[in-house]
Amino acid sequence: MIRVKNVGLQYADGPEVLSNINFTLAAGSFHFLTGRCGAGKSSLLRMLYLGHRPSRGYMEMFGKDILQLEASELPEIRRRVGVIFQDFRLVSHLTVFENVALPLAIEGRAEQDYARNVEELLNWVGLGDKLHHYPELLSGGEQQQVAIARAVVASPQLLLADEPTGSVDAEIGERLLGLLMELNRQGATLLIATHDMGLLERHRHHAGELHLVDGGHLRQLPPVRAKAS
Repeated sequence: MIRVKNVGLQYADGPEVLSNINFTLAAGSFHFLTGRCGAGKSSLLRMLYLGHRPSRGYMEMFGKDILQLEASELPEIRRRVGVIFQDFRLVSHLTVFENVALPLAIEGRAEQDYARNVEELLNWVGLGDKLHHYPELLSGGEQQQVAIARAVVASPQLLLADEPTGSVDAEIGERLLGLLMELNRQGATLLIATHDMGLLERHRHHAGELHLVDGGHLRQLPPVRAKAS
């Protein structure tokens, strides 16, 4: 699904924040993205959801050379990608229901066709009683739950998540991760950035790892398989 070769990323005239990045993500795979604070995790996710295109190198997504695409072709790629931002990015004047349904509304779907699915999803994440609340009335953890529901509602082929469980307690975090893993079981490719090494240890038997190190470089590690007893 994704092939990145010798990619560099820099902002304006500053130094490269990512240097000579190489990795592949197979369709349906599940990876964690790790690295110290400031290593470039958010920059790598931003590049993958096409918030920024690479400064150099080669990046292929869904069989297309991203650097060769016209700007008018990028929205079609973005529609296949779900993103959970660390700062949530909810729309303040939309209700919880409207925020979650936003990707479907943008696609031009009629509300009567998706209303039940959106309500069921919000019930699953524990916000079924807050469909008509606005983001300002929610706690940080509840806003994170809305952001996750919005990212998965359209069943994206690629899901990028920046610290998706960082604002919720451990129990809710595992529940939300279960939702993401179910999406993966249905065929979506997942890349989850996290500082939570406990989360990584609990799930690394079926998830690979992209590890960013000093200088904006990256190591790709396969899942750690449990040893036979």
